[in-house]
Amino acid sequence: MTGKVVAGSYLVAENVERYRAIMRYCYRCHKAMNGLLYRQDIFDGVRNELGDTYTDSQLDQDLNQLVEWENLTRRQEMIRPKSIQEYKEKHYRYQISEKGILFEELLDKLNHLDEYTRGDLDKDTFVLLLENLEVLASSSAGMDQAKCWLRTIELFGKLQKNSSDYIGYINSATIDGKMKTESFLVYKDQFIMYLRDFIVKIQELYYKFTAAIDKLGQESISRSGNSVIEKSAGTKIDEIIRSVVAYEQSRSFLEAIDEETLRERCYDLYKGMYRWFNKDGKRDSEYDTLMNQTEQIISRITSLVYYYGQESRQYQSRRRDYLHIAQWFASADTVEVCGAMYGAIFGMTKVRHYYSPEEGSILMPTTRSWDATPAELFTGNLNRRNREERRVKTVAVNRQLQKEQRQEYLAKVQYREQVIERYFSDNCLLLKDGMKIEPMVRTTLLRWISRSIATGQDTVRTEFGYQLRVVVDTSQWITLVSEDGRLTMPQVCFYR
Repeated sequence: MTGKVVAGSYLVAENVERYRAIMRYCYRCHKAMNGLLYRQDIFDGVRNELGDTYTDSQLDQDLNQLVEWENLTRRQEMIRPKSIQEYKEKHYRYQISEKGILFEELLDKLNHLDEYTRGDLDKDTFVLLLENLEVLASSSAGMDQAKCWLRTIELFGKLQKNSSDYIGYINSATIDGKMKTESFLVYKDQFIMYLRDFIVKIQELYYKFTAAIDKLGQESISRSGNSVIEKSAGTKIDEIIRSVVAYEQSRSFLEAIDEETLRERCYDLYKGMYRWFNKDGKRDSEYDTLMNQTEQIISRITSLVYYYGQESRQYQSRRRDYLHIAQWFASADTVEVCGAMYGAIFGMTKVRHYYSPEEGSILMPTTRSWDATPAELFTGNLNRRNREERRVKTVAVNRQLQKEQRQEYLAKVQYREQVIERYFSDNCLLLKDGMKIEPMVRTTLLRWISRSIATGQDTVRTEFGYQLRVVVDTSQWITLVSEDGRLTMPQVCFYR
């Protein structure tokens, strides 16, 4: 108790201005529900305050020193490197530690944090958060709207902190060591079901979350390529911020409320909530990171269970099993019955498989398998002397035919592009209910949607040379009318 407090060394160190700037920025991001920061985020955040003379090497030196003093915690993000450069950089993420938070709270005269917990993946918190977001989107300006916003932020803060703490807890060295013991097999089923139940429930609510958050600021945060455009004026979030400012002013009696700071804080909270569920350029959202981490944990547990299961079976005696099977053979009446049982238990020892390349009626999708006629396979003499002589055949290249086929293909692509172009209005193609569309256009649009879903990105590059942003609204369902039938699907909008 009388020794030196190492965590407070950054307040009296030689480079106190640089340390204080980094700690203030990390603490401000922590209060905005954006605790885990990349190195580049910290560098961009403190560059304006420290000036252009602040270099990358100085940032690395300061971050390492703050980690050594336990003011910051460093966590390596578990990703699969796509290149040697990514493997060398290791993708560290920094978060202000509990000691650092307490020092910054003391300096800024703020309330202390709640008692540290290891967190959990509680699906009920997601459900409550979604209910509050839906109520908030349909509420009108006033005190009730401000109180609903405060409850929403409280739930989101609990969700973000619990999920982050839980992922950090189960990825720690202590839990990793426990998972590698055979005693873990006792409760592995319950743990896996807990994680899978959480994943299924959150995946069901994901699109409802994004739709509810978009209603709060439909024009507040929009994308243009990989950049983010922010505009809060005239949106629902701007109305909510005004209600929160009025509510805080009605509760303040002894000191004035900094309205501009409060507005900025509320909007930062909304941005943090938006980016928790939506991707930011090429960077995955915190929701995607949470899902990937949870799936990796399930994969690790499954691998360990399989390993211990193989180890246990390797040294397990099969004496009782073979004695039980021997009783079956002893009770058989004939040798044929024994042969059938042997084939069913151990498999047939001598089996000849034939493959018929001829297309029979069984390949037709409208034909039932038991009504199909068998295909015929004619085998020749397998004697080497009677085999047909194989001769090398030359391949004739018809340049003129290739050129004609290429021109025909390009003409079809150009025609398809011209037809699709007629559906665009102001660089936007919105699929509406009862809309008549050609089968060719429908196939192309479905291919773009499938490519967007498969890659996990909302931007796809078309075969016509331009990029499209694909927005799927699962809350509204439409029916497209074509010559060959009708297609019911969620409403989709393509932005060019």
